[in-house]
Amino acid sequence: MPRPWLVLLCALSLGQAWGQDYEYLEFGIGYRGSFSSNKEIQIARAVWSARPAVAQQQGELSLRLSSEDHAKLESLFPLRLCHKASYSPKQRRTLGFHSFLRVGRELESIKVKFNWQDMSLRREQAQAEMHNARSDPFDLMGGVVRAPIRWKRRSSTEKLSQVMLDRLSMLQHLRKMRLSQGLVINVPVSDGERELEYWASIAEENLPGIMGKTWPAFRITFETFDLHPDKDRPIHPPVDVWISRDNRRLPLRLLGNYPFGRIDARLTRIAKSRSHKVDCWEWAGFR
Repeated sequence: MPRPWLVLLCALSLGQAWGQDYEYLEFGIGYRGSFSSNKEIQIARAVWSARPAVAQQQGELSLRLSSEDHAKLESLFPLRLCHKASYSPKQRRTLGFHSFLRVGRELESIKVKFNWQDMSLRREQAQAEMHNARSDPFDLMGGVVRAPIRWKRRSSTEKLSQVMLDRLSMLQHLRKMRLSQGLVINVPVSDGERELEYWASIAEENLPGIMGKTWPAFRITFETFDLHPDKDRPIHPPVDVWISRDNRRLPLRLLGNYPFGRIDARLTRIAKSRSHKVDCWEWAGFR
């Protein structure tokens, strides 16, 4: 099962009250491609939580994505993605992050802590496979007993060539910048395994159909380059992200075209929260 890069977005209102609040944004994830007979279907829901883009306090940002309420994908390849990062807007760098991914029965976790004094990262990785067994094989309606998950763990330390962000912090970083038509921004990024460079090309256009209205927006087209292309994991194709062209910089839409089809994430709800407690380890879903 391919692993789409679903870097999803952020934003909300301004004002002194927002200094302590966190953004809580929901997105609907659509898919069109060979698995859906080239028809658009909804496959997942995503939630972004972070301090507003205008806030300068160091804090956590998180993205969680689940197919639990979408039967077509859930029955084939249950998908859970949880990414939590600690980002310093003043230092313009990521301090650490944890990403957990479940696709079907495959589980993968990567935890990264950056040491910017000696320009290194400490990486802890774990992989596992879920195994289910019925307590009574003749009980067709019976409960399922989940066997204990056996994680294969490994850790390592690597030197870095420059100061970097993770993918979510990269988006938060761009939201704080003065964007304009024709601007191209180079952003160094680490996914915990590779040093990448993102080229973000900025265009101005109106985006219709988001929460029932048309938005003046910046369209950011991301192209990705591996700074040390000696590993076998492919780089994702170009991805487009739209953010509102106002002081709020609301993330509105993400669109990516992959060999297996098109992934389209659209903002569906804007809210706020005073709490931010996200644990990505073995994240089971929103319920």
